[in-house]
Amino acid sequence: MFDHFPFLTSLDLSQNPIRVLGGSTSLAIASLHSLEYLNLAYTGISDIPAGMIHSLIDLVSLDLTGNQFTTIPPELKNAHNLTVLILDDNRFESFDADSFTVRKIYQTPFYS
Repeated sequence: MFDHFPFLTSLDLSQNPIRVLGGSTSLAIASLHSLEYLNLAYTGISDIPAGMIHSLIDLVSLDLTGNQFTTIPPELKNAHNLTVLILDDNRFESFDADSFTVRKIYQTPFYS
């Protein structure tokens, strides 16, 4: 899907009715090794597939505003350089000790 954009640093998929980041979509995003900014706001997703974030070693900003998350996605533990995480307007039910083990987050506003 993004084969012709190997040096893409910013991707805004917000407002698209993705609902599930599976199969070819998650593989396409994971192949963007230079990606620094990813906006998945208001896409209807409730999870991030295992392995999708791990290959995004340059990712510094992730916007998950307005989705269906009820817990912090475990895959975020693989976001090694993430400094901005936006979680506004989700459906969080609870947080536990492992919810925020992501390192170096400087901005994490969220409102329910």
